[in-house]
Amino acid sequence: MKVSIISGFYNRAGVVKESVKSLLNQTFDDYEVIIFDDASSDGTYTELMKLKCDKLTVIRHKENIGFVNGLIHAINSSKGDFIAIHGSGDVSLPERLQTQYEFLVSHPDYCMVDCVYHNINENGKIIKKKLPVNKNITHNYLMSKSNPFNHGGVMYRRNVYFECGGYNKNFMYSQDFELWLRISKKGKTIILDKLLYIRNILLDGVSYNPKKSIEQRKFSMAARIINKNEVVADDVQSIFNLIPTNHPKIQEHIFRMVLVSFKYRRVDAIKEYYKYISLRRNKLLVFFMIKFVKLFEKRLPT
Repeated sequence: MKVSIISGFYNRAGVVKESVKSLLNQTFDDYEVIIFDDASSDGTYTELMKLKCDKLTVIRHKENIGFVNGLIHAINSSKGDFIAIHGSGDVSLPERLQTQYEFLVSHPDYCMVDCVYHNINENGKIIKKKLPVNKNITHNYLMSKSNPFNHGGVMYRRNVYFECGGYNKNFMYSQDFELWLRISKKGKTIILDKLLYIRNILLDGVSYNPKKSIEQRKFSMAARIINKNEVVADDVQSIFNLIPTNHPKIQEHIFRMVLVSFKYRRVDAIKEYYKYISLRRNKLLVFFMIKFVKLFEKRLPT
């Protein structure tokens, strides 16, 4: 087996068909698809079973074990020489596997590959085109810049994954970034300048939940601290707890997400972020943002 595609679903019944069909309709042939349903309650498992075929293995968890544990178990049961990740509800374009596989086979010094992707909203409108800011991503780059990789669009070597120790189950969020920091020490990583992936942006995802988004940012900071100081993995939670919400980088992240929420006129999210803002000038600005959005909504025709 050359490639194993791993994907985890939780209460995503409405997007199963399009997302999984994109995995089954690849131009590449020698691969398997392993999907775990993390104890969904909305019929996700039923929708997955409708698509069951020789290439597709569906694992159903009786209890919710969390995304990272689900990934670990699914990868452990896989057979591919290369592991590709796919986000639930997203679409892998037909040439994705073939393009990424052929690159890694022809470039043995590279451990992981990603690609260009587009974000689309629930109406199918493109809201963001993600281009590679730097095609070749080094370990030093990852230690100093934001995570440039799209977890759902990567493919990496199986042997490197296990040599690195795999995903760290202590990371509730940013488990991908923490793994990239270790993989990038083993060899080169790259973002191919080719559109191969479509991300379906759902507003109930981690990135759009204020509390979870802040925790995700803290975990990414903890990943860098652990990697830089070679702290043992079991100390993740203690390091996470040492990062205060008023830390400048956390405050910078909060304000950036406020601007994103403002763009989509999500008053509920802006109000939630407002609770975590410590700088007075930012609090004042966000207060007027909330007022503006409310006023704008009142003037919309009913």
